[in-house]
Amino acid sequence: MANVRYFLPALIGMLSAVAVGAQTPGGTITGRVVDSATHQPLAGVTVSVEGTTRGTATQSDGTFRLSGVPAGSQIIRARRIGYNPQLRNVAVGSGASAAVDFALVPSASLLDQVVVVGYSTQRKSDITGAVSTVDVADLQARRVADVAQVLQGQVAGVQITQSTGAPGEDISIRIRGEGTIGNNSPLFIVDGIPTRDISFLNPADMNSLTVLKDAAAASIYGSRASAGVIVITTKNGKIDVRDQLL
Repeated sequence: MANVRYFLPALIGMLSAVAVGAQTPGGTITGRVVDSATHQPLAGVTVSVEGTTRGTATQSDGTFRLSGVPAGSQIIRARRIGYNPQLRNVAVGSGASAAVDFALVPSASLLDQVVVVGYSTQRKSDITGAVSTVDVADLQARRVADVAQVLQGQVAGVQITQSTGAPGEDISIRIRGEGTIGNNSPLFIVDGIPTRDISFLNPADMNSLTVLKDAAAASIYGSRASAGVIVITTKNGKIDVRDQLL
């Protein structure tokens, strides 16, 4: 009985110590994430503690707050698509607060893998639609008179025909062939503006030309895209360095 009397208090003390240690509050980490080039705040950046399930995302002003971070030296990771991830080593005290900021560097290799589709962005590997891009860099050498002639022989599955070949004769563009007894001409998106006629456009003014060949384009542009979509962006004016010095 004497041994039991000494053993029970010791056991109760050990359990109490474990319970107190388990209830020890974690620390808090706050900070801000910006673009290293523009110094503008970045929203939607994932900030997490390596080796734990603790994580959060930055607000519109680039700030974040991580609560319940285990005490000790912790590695904090900040990552976002299009930027190189960054790591920071932060010492976190029990019940204390620590601050850490990130300046993410854009990654050109990652940006090449992102494609803008309508109102969203997708990774190139995730796109299941048929998208073809025409290289317009050689337009000056070809000296084409009509935008439709740029597509001739450049994109598989796109048929370019002209009835007589007379000057000014309309050129027929067919993507996926004839699909209706109505208008089978594709929808043109010129600098974000939809149109059916691009006769006003000078081929030398084009900066890029992309053909959306399958029916998936209808999810972006609606029923008008049933015959395919040709997205065109034109060249923008550039500021002369000499003007900036004046």
